[in-house]
Amino acid sequence: MATITKNFTFSAGATIVAADHNSNFDTIYNDYNGNITNANISASAAIVASKLSLATIAQTMAMSSVAINWAKGSDIASATTTDIGAMSGNYGDVTGTTTITGLGTVQAGTFRVVRFTGALTLTHNATSLLLPNNASNITTAANDTAGFVSLASGNWKCVWYQKYNGQALAVGTATGSLTAGTTGEQDPWTASAKTTTAHGLSVTPQIVIAYLQCLTAELGYVASYRVDLNLAAVAADSGSIIQWDATNTVIISHSARPYVVNKTTPAGMVQITAANWKVVVVPYKIN
Repeated sequence: MATITKNFTFSAGATIVAADHNSNFDTIYNDYNGNITNANISASAAIVASKLSLATIAQTMAMSSVAINWAKGSDIASATTTDIGAMSGNYGDVTGTTTITGLGTVQAGTFRVVRFTGALTLTHNATSLLLPNNASNITTAANDTAGFVSLASGNWKCVWYQKYNGQALAVGTATGSLTAGTTGEQDPWTASAKTTTAHGLSVTPQIVIAYLQCLTAELGYVASYRVDLNLAAVAADSGSIIQWDATNTVIISHSARPYVVNKTTPAGMVQITAANWKVVVVPYKIN
């Protein structure tokens, strides 16, 4: 209902008709019986929070130039099920060293930020506790922090985890293997040349290693010594580029020789003697 108006005004000595009298009071009664609107409330009313039902707000809150200030809840001791959903604030400390396998049951979308005060194990579970650690457990350390969101039915997802020491979380152990293809060689290094080798992997190699290999000792390097081709300094129109596809590796040499550090007196870069070095390319596929 909008602002209350008085339907009838009685002057001194006037005869008050019951219907008129009742009409005035009915307006008040009807408004107070569940029909009070914002227009009925003074801006200075200072209604205290205990008089409002704030347990559930069933509408979008549009914030304008104001902040939502979270409260820090009481510390919660680690347990097999550490009920962070029941924390008294959106942020809190998890104490103790007991292994955690669950975080309690609360409505979907509930978000909590926690700080761990010591070392414990968060146990990954593909349903109930999804951790961002390659399906592996996380061992916490003092002052590590994490953000968790409820997926309902006792299931939670850790949406971020920050180690206090700044390091990344450990990743799982790789179980794949590598298969090497046929090695490509330009022997010796030859200016303005193109060397194509069928690698035989039937797929585009995922890893390609390329290096210069010494054939005859010079510049402090002995025969068979290897220098990463990526580390061999090059000037304009010098060195080699490596290409590969699902069939071949290709070595394309420029018109001038690569430069390497003089190993005997490493004061600067010097050009290799072309006949004393070869380019080697080893392709691999990941199984």
